[in-house]
Amino acid sequence: MHLAIYIPLALLAAPELCDVRATLRKNSRLVEGVQLEFAPQEGARVRRTVEISREQSLEEALMEIDGEVLGEDEFSAGDEHSKGSLSLVVVDEYSAVDDQGELTRLTREFELIEEASGFEAFWEDGEEQNSGEGTSELEGEAVVFEWDEEQEDYLAEFAAGSSGDVSLLDGLDISMDLEWFLPQDSVEIGAVWEIEPDFYELLTMPGGDLAIEMEYSEEQGEEDDHYGDDEDLAGDDEAGEAEWSGTIRCELAAIEELEGRSMGYIELELEVEVFSAMEFSEADSEGEFSLALEETETHELKGELIWDLKAGHAHSLELTGEMTTVMHTDTAWQEGGESGQVVEDFTRSGPEEILYTVIRIR
Repeated sequence: MHLAIYIPLALLAAPELCDVRATLRKNSRLVEGVQLEFAPQEGARVRRTVEISREQSLEEALMEIDGEVLGEDEFSAGDEHSKGSLSLVVVDEYSAVDDQGELTRLTREFELIEEASGFEAFWEDGEEQNSGEGTSELEGEAVVFEWDEEQEDYLAEFAAGSSGDVSLLDGLDISMDLEWFLPQDSVEIGAVWEIEPDFYELLTMPGGDLAIEMEYSEEQGEEDDHYGDDEDLAGDDEAGEAEWSGTIRCELAAIEELEGRSMGYIELELEVEVFSAMEFSEADSEGEFSLALEETETHELKGELIWDLKAGHAHSLELTGEMTTVMHTDTAWQEGGESGQVVEDFTRSGPEEILYTVIRIR
């Protein structure tokens, strides 16, 4: 799961991608007079480049201890800034297409998988800085996705000449063609349609879970844990499913020539919100501890998808805008005859950018 610095709860409770993907193979549509569809040509090869970047700064922080809100002279969150990025380059070959034009086999070569993150915070009495870089064992390998009629899904396996731990294949997903943005009915230029807000997840998880392993400049020590790793503790945590709301608005703005090819220009406007919640509790002979965590992310993005009408696949996508994260935590404990509660609210916001480019190799 990518860019975990921004969406820890959404990742813990992310819905299954296959539920969304089940509709994608049916999303080929006809625009009046012009084919606007996902129609891959057997044997064609394309190089896809995906760049996703996000930055957030702390905008507001509130703390309440045992029902009393702390004033500015008692609590200061300081100056905090975080950033994250994902760079992905793959070469896809549409290896087999059936008589109905449905893609039945795709070979994907992972040329580049890079994730980076950074965090810095400054207070009156100190500072904290941390950065991370990561990649995946999938880099340099090739994977074949083949359609299975019985399971009604694409199954992944390593291509000939590639190898690796089969667990790396578990979270992979074929969906990188952006065909879910296409309209469901015949439309004319100027027509407007909407798609479900949870397609944002497919957009920002290109290729699924790439099994990226991060290395950080600093690690959290055991002394930072409330109870450490005592095996005698009885712990329990629950994470509910992410709740999606909002709209993804699409409009066919024009059909124009670009680089000698006919392209469909689809203007996009996203106002998407995802809510996630998690509860954790544990107890030992001396006391109890509980944590309730809620997170709401809002993504407001605008941009354009350019669709190659002849090739039957995306040419490029660009979305820019702002992401806001509101986190609420409620911590309570009882120990040694004493008890306490701390409630915290943090609001962070900053720019977000999503770029896809597709270059035809063959």
